Amino acid sequence: MKKFFYMCLSGHFHSQVHCPYDGSKSDFTEIVERALDEARRQRLDLSVETLVSLGVPRAALKWAMVVEFGSSEVAFDAMAPASTEVRGTLKPQLGLDGEEGSVVSQAKR
Repeated sequence: MKKFFYMCLSGHFHSQVHCPYDGSKSDFTEIVERALDEARRQRLDLSVETLVSLGVPRAALKWAMVVEFGSSEVAFDAMAPASTEVRGTLKPQLGLDGEEGSVVSQAKR
């Protein structure tokens, strides 16, 4: 079972339109949701490349992920990681606002 996850500005991952932790939503929600609906309708394998082929800009997928779960019984809808490891360095998860330890500042290194 595969699921698409948005990442909000606070660094939470969620498969719903709005983040259940802070209520935020992506600027690209409408186009991504249309592509997800089309992928389901056509029974396409869910992947980043599938979404791009359905018209989702790569910029919309920069802070997103597709996860394949071993079973629908263990698939979750959202997660709020306490930290991330980027290139071997463990950092606290502070969000996408560019603060030290945030996903954005980690990705720039």
